[in-house]
Amino acid sequence: TGLSGRTSINDNFAMVFPYNNELPIFWMKDMLMPIDIIWVDSAKKVIKIDSNLLPDDGKTLYETTTPISWVIEIAAERAQKCNIMRDDQVTGLLP
Repeated sequence: TGLSGRTSINDNFAMVFPYNNELPIFWMKDMLMPIDIIWVDSAKKVIKIDSNLLPDDGKTLYETTTPISWVIEIAAERAQKCNIMRDDQVTGLLP
């Protein structure tokens, strides 16, 4: 369920979803707050950032065409505030 049903998220919190070089699809159904989604490949490189995703009825789908190994959900606009960019290397958070 990820962050569904939560009304807030601490700036120092991240929810990490592990995958095995897959192409998962995310949506904002039952979300009560906006978030950023960071897509990370098996080399721990950021391949895409979806920013400030607003809650909706779940009909808007978010995905990538590149297989990923992790999806990271964080507070909305946090990626920009932390200057996280495509091709950045993720360190310290992932195994």
